[in-house]
Amino acid sequence: MTDPRAAGRHAVVTGAASGIGRAIARRFVADGGTVTAGDIDEDGLRSLRDELGDAVVVLRCDVTVEDDVAALVQLGAERFGAVDAMFNVAGGNRPGLITELTEADWDHTIALCLKGVFFGVKHAARQMIADGTQGAIVNIASLNSRVPMVFGAAYSAAKAGVVSLSQTAAIELGDRGIRVCTVSP
Repeated sequence: MTDPRAAGRHAVVTGAASGIGRAIARRFVADGGTVTAGDIDEDGLRSLRDELGDAVVVLRCDVTVEDDVAALVQLGAERFGAVDAMFNVAGGNRPGLITELTEADWDHTIALCLKGVFFGVKHAARQMIADGTQGAIVNIASLNSRVPMVFGAAYSAAKAGVVSLSQTAAIELGDRGIRVCTVSP
């Protein structure tokens, strides 16, 4: 069964080469939408493009780099018109006990899971405002935003940050018709 809310609409998806991001891209296209897919996994992106055809455009995108995220959103707007939805999915964890976790591993996880979402929200919202689109921004958080885990201090903290960032964005963008929410698998 298809979801008519995607028909004729365009979504930008980070982390689209695999997992949840790839599933979102597939479903959005199956429901009649178009997708701009970003990820650092270029082979996965090519595979997605081969699978979904002209309904998807792909771009290598490191969500920890603001210019990459801005370029991904811009590409989608140029190729398919207005951005109706943004799915901030890219994430990961470099696990370690707090007493053993390196600063580099902490910074990597926070940048990937929280800063990347910030960049996605920022640039998708700017595009939606410029286009006059009443869109939706969906940020993938985690059960670990509320339930801590051993070896996951940075990940749990980042995902809790995603929840709080999303709530703040919902307050700031709601009067412009932009909905912001989290999903916590």
